[in-house]
Amino acid sequence: ATPELFVTYASRWVYWHNARAAWSLKLAALVECRRRPDRSAMDRPFVLDARRMSLAAIDRLLLAEAGRTGDFRLAACAPGATLGAAPLPGEPFSPEKFAGQLDRAFDQLIGDEHRFVLDVSGKRALLPGMLWACRKMVRERYQAEYGSRHAVLLTALRPYVGRAGRARLEQALGYTPVERPRLVELAIPRRKVFHPGKVGRAEP
Repeated sequence: ATPELFVTYASRWVYWHNARAAWSLKLAALVECRRRPDRSAMDRPFVLDARRMSLAAIDRLLLAEAGRTGDFRLAACAPGATLGAAPLPGEPFSPEKFAGQLDRAFDQLIGDEHRFVLDVSGKRALLPGMLWACRKMVRERYQAEYGSRHAVLLTALRPYVGRAGRARLEQALGYTPVERPRLVELAIPRRKVFHPGKVGRAEP
């Protein structure tokens, strides 16, 4: 397949989002789902339709598309098996459903406490790398649509999220947005250990 020759832009975006999701899952399997694999293992290149690619190369393509179209979510919602990426979709992306899938993906990203992390003691909102890379685009789009020239980043995100994302952004009121540390950590649910006598409590 040659995405550049696809009839619609949505078809191109779907191609790259699905490719990123699939290779990210493959890499997670190759590292035997270790919670914190070596970064080099997750940077491993692969051949995709006669191209030598990597997750970082796909991210660069999606950032370029986001900049060209003005829709930062194309890059911010790049799916992956790590907590630094948007959640993996429940089904493959498709051109016919992509608009709705992108809406849901962005809401899930902002609403996910393990990806959009609030540092309560430091009053900081830790943003995933791809969303952080889009911060200028977010503010520019908000300014163009709402005429506010001085909106802060977290305010500028509000029109583009659903219920889960809005709740998370409300919790982040007054917080300073920063890029989250670039640790490679797989999105594996932590095992909860229940202790006798600690009713209603669980510790990781």
